[in-house]
Amino acid sequence: MRLLSTSEVCEMLGISKATLYRWNNIIDNNSNDYFINILLKKTSENHSPESKFQKFLKKDIEILPKNFPRPFKIGRAYKWRSDEIESWLETMRVRDEEK
Repeated sequence: MRLLSTSEVCEMLGISKATLYRWNNIIDNNSNDYFINILLKKTSENHSPESKFQKFLKKDIEILPKNFPRPFKIGRAYKWRSDEIESWLETMRVRDEEK
């Protein structure tokens, strides 16, 4: 077992750090997702029907992969097990019978 850093996981999957953090529900105070979560919370506090703005903000949040491996937090860093990432990636493969 090898532990992968955030940048290694991002490179392996071809995704951004913000996407990886969104998939794991990790809030990075320096990312746009942090501000989107604040806006969603503030706009939902008024108990009105969901606005077009809220639907727009939720659009990207709802597209999350299922069963994505959870990271370990070691100090200030997040680490993922390489075997769990590889196993999850294998489940995403399109099979012949699914075509």
